Amino acid sequence: MDQLTFGYLYDFRNPQPWQRPWPQVYAEILDFVEWSESVGVEGAWGPEHHAAEDGYQPAPFVVLAASAARTK
Repeated sequence: MDQLTFGYLYDFRNPQPWQRPWPQVYAEILDFVEWSESVGVEGAWGPEHHAAEDGYQPAPFVVLAASAARTK
């Protein structure tokens, strides 16, 4: 029997009405990635989108590498 697993999409958006300092956004998301694994989330996806004003991740390999460094 197949097992159901869960994952999470991290897009690193930081829209204008709620904009926070970028170091804070990245730190909080990486903390959340680490926490997600601790509660059983088994996947993390990082989409790629260029030239978005809200910071939608243009270089997912960099943040996915940072996520991999903090997870198993």
